[in-house]
Amino acid sequence: MVGDSIDDMKAGFAAGAATVLLGNSVNEELWEHEYTDLVVKRLDELVEVLKGGFVGRVER
Repeated sequence: MVGDSIDDMKAGFAAGAATVLLGNSVNEELWEHEYTDLVVKRLDELVEVLKGGFVGRVER
């Protein structure tokens, strides 16, 4: 799940999906939130992360 709000991170977490926060100055408090697996500032950054085999949440 890719999003920019706590609702997006909650939805992804609840679905068991890896969560990627599109970080900005408004949502800095979510950068280290328990529901956030990864933070990117631009969507094109995610392409390289995915090519590298990003797994996301293993088990919490």
